[in-house]
Amino acid sequence: MLIALAAALFHRVFAPSSAHAAPRILEPYAAIHTAHATLLYHPGNAELANTVAEVFEFAYAALGPELGYPKGKITIRIYDSTEEMAAGLMALLGYERPKAELIAMIGMSPNTRSTMHLHARTKHWGPYLWHGVTHEYAHGLVEQGYGAGVATSARWLYEGLGDYAAERTLKPKRREFETAWSRSRFRLAFKALIRRDLFPLERVTTEEQWLGNMAKNRYAWDVEYAQAYAAARYLVERYGFDGLRRVLEGIEGGLPCQAAIAKGLGISLRGFDAASQAFIFRRGMAGLWMSRTAGLTLVGGSMVVAALLWLRTRRKGVKAREAVEAHRAVLASGPGYAVTGAARTARRRAAPK
Repeated sequence: MLIALAAALFHRVFAPSSAHAAPRILEPYAAIHTAHATLLYHPGNAELANTVAEVFEFAYAALGPELGYPKGKITIRIYDSTEEMAAGLMALLGYERPKAELIAMIGMSPNTRSTMHLHARTKHWGPYLWHGVTHEYAHGLVEQGYGAGVATSARWLYEGLGDYAAERTLKPKRREFETAWSRSRFRLAFKALIRRDLFPLERVTTEEQWLGNMAKNRYAWDVEYAQAYAAARYLVERYGFDGLRRVLEGIEGGLPCQAAIAKGLGISLRGFDAASQAFIFRRGMAGLWMSRTAGLTLVGGSMVVAALLWLRTRRKGVKAREAVEAHRAVLASGPGYAVTGAARTARRRAAPK
């Protein structure tokens, strides 16, 4: 259903538009004022508004030294419905209705023109809410510093940088979630690489290409985000923030993505694409090794615990058959592997001659 709606909206975004009467924006009933933002929301969304305020202030302080600070206070609007959010995007940002409806369906918009827009259903996003708000706030800082051309002519970098900035910023505070999120992105990108499903970066460069891939199916949607994150992370880890700034400054100066990469990094976009895919392959293989090693460690640990338990029960004079039952209890509370050699020996010794 989600993909079908996204596909329909995509075709409407890039089709000739017709006149529509914009629905009315409901006036918010409450506001929260922080040091750097004003949050407007309806009754019933106070908890979400307070969480978003906390996330925003954390992101403001953490991203500022690297991406800069917004010019003035940010207004964050939280809407009760998709229709109301689409109306807000049309009225305040000048979006065409189809694009506004697509973003409202997703649930969150970038920080554009000193405003961020959120759907109230984002309160069900759980720990991802922190990542999502930081991701969209980073978009606004990039556009403020280097222009909107990054979003329209280097979309993979725009989206990948948003994810990388969020992961890097939040990891000290929310290490467990962000580590798991990063690993899941690399696993997906590695899987797509092996299947030859990764997109050439030159095919995820424009906004039309990006939204078109999103409209295909959820797998393509996830793959391009995972690939963009890996490519942006590789760029920063390989060339540093100075290299990233050179690329962004080239795009700000009107260069297309291919030329900005060549000028800023001294490598063609295709060469960079191949290098970033090699980076994905290395991370994917490392992840496979770690998962296999962890599995072997878990099996080995279970065997050692079982053997020690059996020896302990033997020293205390407990019958061997009871040791087997004790070992089974250990396995039942753990990963559930088969009875180990020590327990099998105990069972054999206890069997009638």
